[in-house]
Amino acid sequence: MPPAPVALAFPGLVVGFAGRRLSRGGREQPLEPKAFAVLALLAGSPGRVFTRDEILDAVWGHRHVTQSVLNRIMSLLRQ
Repeated sequence: MPPAPVALAFPGLVVGFAGRRLSRGGREQPLEPKAFAVLALLAGSPGRVFTRDEILDAVWGHRHVTQSVLNRIMSLLRQ
């Protein structure tokens, strides 16, 4: 498996994995830690499809979290 990138850049958007920062249009966008963790998981694995359970397990570990929490995080990321 190749090493994770330090950052990913898209037109108008930069995901900085090392500093856990998201910038849009050159301005830092505040993002809660779990939302960034989901973003990093998905953006760091282009082309891979994750199940809800895989995301919940990777980000929240073995803690009991409802799927509505993931729905809220995905809504934040889409915005």
